[in-house]
Amino acid sequence: MVRDDYYHDDPVEDSYGKNFFTRLLVAASLVLGSIYLYQTTFAANVSINSGESIQFGQGLTQAVACSGSSSLTLSSGSTFVNGAGSSGAHYFNSVTVSGIPNSCYGTDFVITAYDNSNSTPLTIFNSTSTEAVIYNNNGTFTRGIGSNGSTVSSGSGTFTITFDSPVALASSVYKLGIQSKKHSSFVSAVDLWTSGCVITDTGGVKCWGNGGNGELGNGGTSNTSSAVAVTGLSSGVVSVSVGEGHACALLDTGGVKCWGYNGYGQLGDGTTTTRTTPVSVSGLTSGVSTISVGYNNSCAVLTSGALKCWGRNDQGQIGDGTTTARNTPTTVSGLSSGVKSVGVGNLHACATLVSGGAKCWGYSGSGELGDGLRTSSTTPVIVYGLTEVVSAISSGGSFTCILLSTGEMKCWGSNTNGQIGSGSGSNYHPAPVTVSGLSSGVTAISAGNNHTCALLNTGGMKCWGYNGNGHIGDGTTTDRTTPVNVSGLTSGVSAISAGQNASCAALSSGDVKCWGDNTRGKLGDGTTTQRPTPVSVLGLS
Repeated sequence: MVRDDYYHDDPVEDSYGKNFFTRLLVAASLVLGSIYLYQTTFAANVSINSGESIQFGQGLTQAVACSGSSSLTLSSGSTFVNGAGSSGAHYFNSVTVSGIPNSCYGTDFVITAYDNSNSTPLTIFNSTSTEAVIYNNNGTFTRGIGSNGSTVSSGSGTFTITFDSPVALASSVYKLGIQSKKHSSFVSAVDLWTSGCVITDTGGVKCWGNGGNGELGNGGTSNTSSAVAVTGLSSGVVSVSVGEGHACALLDTGGVKCWGYNGYGQLGDGTTTTRTTPVSVSGLTSGVSTISVGYNNSCAVLTSGALKCWGRNDQGQIGDGTTTARNTPTTVSGLSSGVKSVGVGNLHACATLVSGGAKCWGYSGSGELGDGLRTSSTTPVIVYGLTEVVSAISSGGSFTCILLSTGEMKCWGSNTNGQIGSGSGSNYHPAPVTVSGLSSGVTAISAGNNHTCALLNTGGMKCWGYNGNGHIGDGTTTDRTTPVNVSGLTSGVSAISAGQNASCAALSSGDVKCWGDNTRGKLGDGTTTQRPTPVSVLGLS
């Protein structure tokens, strides 16, 4: 995020001294009032003139209006708890900004929080960002950079940011800043296989790379080495998943649309007709919470906790007890409820459970099912020794990785190129093992075809496994059996993806960088030149 983008009206600084005693009296009265409001909800509407500071509760809240004498109205849903000695902690659960004038249209808002020292911003919005950007599209507000772990609701000239959990877990929030910011584009998610796709700041999808099967979704079948817009998906997309020759998007309506190769029915529209633009998945126009696509099949977790899959099924990867391909969603055997998330690999799939642990099904020649064996199954089997609630899952070519709430990363399955990351010379691990050096501190994971990447709580990125095309990103083509840093990406990364011999990262600055194999323009840098270190994707602004 470019700090030079911030701008303030000159009268803001001049008014600071004039309002000092007013602020002091307000601060004193509200701090005393906080004793009365102990463990109660505090809500207040405060008119904030351009640049003026306001005290409420124990938090100093500052807003900068977008022009002249414009004013904003701020209200906070907060709870006082005894978490910071005698002074108490101030947990912000939500913040509402209203009365935003038309002069703010096209201007984003940045929320920052500080502890009592008012020196270093707190990483309250996710584990890597100290700022949450709320994107303003002509008065309609959406979640932007750094605001993962929060939701944003929008009205006419109003937005409310609600945190998934109280923002001050390790530290007290004493100062909450809200500032206007010149708009800059950003990417909220990235996914990659033989082509790459991102979700833009408007909730639209853009893709690049291999387009021979229509997997770019732009109505054509040509490859492109820079990002192009997916037809009909200019807004309203909350996640995107890219497979071998097709892709799917989850909409904010809870519906799913897919496009690309459909020889096995992996688009889920009841046909086997390849589609160059998105089509709705049969029966899934609403009620879906998360999606994942793999080699030639797709899966969706419903809000009810049921898991449905469709597409190729010759190895039982649909999980319905058969080997019959399905061109519409089919419930996975025994998983009609209680599913949290899903990961789809080449010939297998795995699901995490709300109650803890995971189950896998499909081909298991290299131990992909994680049950300690190498026996394939057309129905889900329990992953051995895994009972904890899993935070995230990602299935690669012939292996799967999970992230635990402790920040520990574990993987199982094929290890022919060191993609498990254990440092072991074994060609496979049929049960979960901890990735070397990553027993904590991991916030996101991605399993590629034969390599793996992890996002750390420092904002840095590490990769390991097969590196023949330089897709580990360390400037070499040497395979790595344990994690190594990606060149130039030791901080500032917000999302990651490992694909088929290539990798990508979305940065908090709004840039997207990719590296590795660049066949058919897979890296999106305008060339087809292999890159052993990150280069920027073109066409996203």
